[in-house]
Amino acid sequence: MAAVAWAVLVPWPTAGADPLQPPPQFPDIDAYPAVNLNDYAHFGSHPSGSGWLFKTPNGVTCAVSLLDDIGATCWGDAVGPPTQSEVNATSMHAGRYSPRDPNWNPDATVLPVGTKLDNGNGIACAVTAPDSVACRTGPNRGIDTSNPQNSRYGVHGFVLQPGGNWTF
Repeated sequence: MAAVAWAVLVPWPTAGADPLQPPPQFPDIDAYPAVNLNDYAHFGSHPSGSGWLFKTPNGVTCAVSLLDDIGATCWGDAVGPPTQSEVNATSMHAGRYSPRDPNWNPDATVLPVGTKLDNGNGIACAVTAPDSVACRTGPNRGIDTSNPQNSRYGVHGFVLQPGGNWTF
């Protein structure tokens, strides 16, 4: 088994960035073909526990929520060393790491390299390489981002890759 060294986890600078666009360094996940959501569906007893689950080829597990304010979460060894075993981004906060360990290893389907899972409501993740995943979250279609009362919503996400994980 080959060991993979993961770089230090760093936030990506976003000063002066458009809050409704990912930074230019973020992979163009819209260019990836979408998979059939039914193949990845996970439905709980409440919308907050429902969405889609997938694994990356290198074993990271990710959950994409039905709800943009819950967003996308990935966990596993490639996310980072303890105490940073989980990363999450939502439409209301930038990607952030946490020591939480979901202690849950669902039998999730592998998302093939070069494809994306797009929930159609502001959240999409793509496996950009066998050892890399990028997730982007944004306001759902029902949020009027031109309304100043909704200024708390934005586009956020993270990239997990051997060359250095980062969030925005």
